[in-house]
Amino acid sequence: MLSDMLMLSTAALLQQAHSGGDCPRTLLVVGNPTEWLTPSRTVLGGDARLNVLGVVESGAEALALVSNLQPDIVLVDMDTPDMSAFELARQLSGMARTGRTVIAGPQDGLHWRYRAQAAGASGYVAKQHLDPDRILSLIC
Repeated sequence: MLSDMLMLSTAALLQQAHSGGDCPRTLLVVGNPTEWLTPSRTVLGGDARLNVLGVVESGAEALALVSNLQPDIVLVDMDTPDMSAFELARQLSGMARTGRTVIAGPQDGLHWRYRAQAAGASGYVAKQHLDPDRILSLIC
C-alpha cells in the first residue's frame, strides 16, 4: 500500500517536472563506443522529449563540441577512454555554459552520487537504470 502511494507520488512528480517548458531537451552522449554509445543513443534518442545532438567517444571531443553545440545535458559514461568521467564533469562545470552533466556508471550507490556531485555533475545514474525518465528526473 505504501509502495503504491510512493510510486504514484513519484509518477506525479515526474509528470509535473516534464510538463514544464524549462526542462532541458538537448543531449550530448560521451563514452565507450562498443559498450555504451549505441545502446544509450537507441534508448535516449527514441524519446520525443530528448534531442540527441551528438555522440562522441572521448572527453576531449566532448569539451570541443560543448562550446559549439551548447547541449542542455552532457551524459558521460564512467568508462570514457581518455579521461575519467569525474574529471570531465569538473572541466565542464568550469566552462561558461548553462547545461548540466550526468554521469552514468556500472552500479548504483551513494558513493558514486556523492563523487559525481563533488565533481560538479548534476547527477549520477547506474547504466542498468538508464532511461529518459531517469535522466530528466535528475535535472528537471
